[in-house]
Amino acid sequence: MLPPSLPGVRPEIRPRNRAASLCRSTFVDSELVEEVERSGGSAAKAAGRKRLAPVPSETDWARLKDDEGKLNDALLDFHLDRLAVLSSVANRVHAFSSLFYTRLMEGGCKQVSTWTRSLRQKDRSGIFSKDVIFVPAHDSVQEHWFLALIIHPWAPVRMVARNGELPAPSNRQTFIAFLDSLDPRLEVLHSAKEPYDLQALQQQAAGAKQRQEKALKLLQEYLKHEWQTCFAGTDTNYCADLIQGISLEVPQQTNMTDCGIYVLEYARRLLDNPRLLEHLCTHQASPPQLIAPVSRSLRQRWQKLGARLVADADPRSKGAMAAIPTPARSSAKLESLESLERVDVDEVFEVHQGIDLPRGLPVDSGSPEENLKILDFYLPRLAMSSNSADRVVAYESLFYRHLLREDWPQALKMSSEIRRDMAEGIFTRDLIMVPFHDKNGNLFLALMVQPWAAVEVVSATPDTATLPPSAFVAFVAASKAKADLPVKCLEKFREYLKREYAQCFGLAMDYHEEQIHEVVLKLPQGDKNPTMALLELAHRLLDPGTLDHLCSEQEPSGSLSAPLQLQEMKPADLLLPE
Repeated sequence: MLPPSLPGVRPEIRPRNRAASLCRSTFVDSELVEEVERSGGSAAKAAGRKRLAPVPSETDWARLKDDEGKLNDALLDFHLDRLAVLSSVANRVHAFSSLFYTRLMEGGCKQVSTWTRSLRQKDRSGIFSKDVIFVPAHDSVQEHWFLALIIHPWAPVRMVARNGELPAPSNRQTFIAFLDSLDPRLEVLHSAKEPYDLQALQQQAAGAKQRQEKALKLLQEYLKHEWQTCFAGTDTNYCADLIQGISLEVPQQTNMTDCGIYVLEYARRLLDNPRLLEHLCTHQASPPQLIAPVSRSLRQRWQKLGARLVADADPRSKGAMAAIPTPARSSAKLESLESLERVDVDEVFEVHQGIDLPRGLPVDSGSPEENLKILDFYLPRLAMSSNSADRVVAYESLFYRHLLREDWPQALKMSSEIRRDMAEGIFTRDLIMVPFHDKNGNLFLALMVQPWAAVEVVSATPDTATLPPSAFVAFVAASKAKADLPVKCLEKFREYLKREYAQCFGLAMDYHEEQIHEVVLKLPQGDKNPTMALLELAHRLLDPGTLDHLCSEQEPSGSLSAPLQLQEMKPADLLLPE
């Protein structure tokens, strides 16, 4: 029998409930924790009794503002603490202070034996109740920050019986992944043209290997010691020697000072998107979104975020501050769910022949432009209120017009707010929906699926059991009328995504838009009311399981292909939940 609180087979990483993930990001100075909690600060509430890292000093912030400044432990702890507690998978992860690794390196396991006492007080398993442990580490020899991730720390446990060890209780493997911004890949070494460049890259690679091997040994010893602390006296054996270390492919810094910012950026990407963590845990390789280049204005972005965090940390500063986007918050142009005005169903809708339409619009759905207005109103709201809100973007129909005219500045402007909130923009999403009509007035819904999958991936570990993700475009028709789509429509979507990628990351050569293909989806149609048909299909598509099936199989699931129930739909089905 497993000892009390001993972790068995851990479930997959899944985000917590949507209400928790939509909280506004309020960040706290350690001297104001109690005051912030009384005023309703969500970071303090999410942290519980844990004291968050204090606000850095002006001298510390000057390091971030200086293009040649290196981030110190105060800056890393301030941001990483809050990224972790506000993540939608906060209950599955733990982030150590940047001082943890330094103390472990200097004084061994006994030096850090009390660092998880508060965790053990809540749960005897301590850190072994978590799936991922973030360890920011500092190489004092090369003055370099890197990030270590302990994945599934509970997996090497073996029960001890009279006849020896019992089989592992889980098929999961424990490994330590290193995300190092000074760790060039082999193909980069081979591409070096100048002897000086090759020598510098070889030195970087040798330094990365040395510090990662050292970190692996230290963390193996720590995990074994921590297990004995948590489960002393139980018939268990922690096989630390089974823990392997892997070096993940991640964006590389272009100078010798940005290592700390890259550590924060790696952590932000993973904590913003639970599916990236799940991919990493399952495949032991970087997902494409993690490999994507960083923004050209990375330091400036973190300066702005830092300034907003400091202002929001003080409960005495009322208003003025915009809501800081939390990981699972939708970045659409609409306001948050908390501030959206509710619509009076009785006043807005009337029933005509069993089909609900907004009052004041043609009830026969004869005007394509008026129908697009209906779709423009509802699609973003359906996306925001769905369980897939953090995976979907719904554009207005105006986007398609910009696309046809090849008005790229205006098309890119449609996603500017998403890029301001998140450096990778729409490439953090699995689905972008665009309503439009053809020359004959037939309504369609264009789906750009997994746009991030067209990013070049060079050295991710191949997985023969799973097909690689694919980027594709699909056009969903609302009726059986013959479509009259413009020539080279797919090419226009490809060109837009390439330009969007360049806008986010400053270069387009790593984006292979030619890999984006068109997929024909056989879906039910609603000739009597194509507007409602598209809304019902969009509503089905926003179900997480349906969306997962579409992304992986490139075909509709059974629930998406089921006959439409237009006569049974009610206005409340399309409105935001109360």
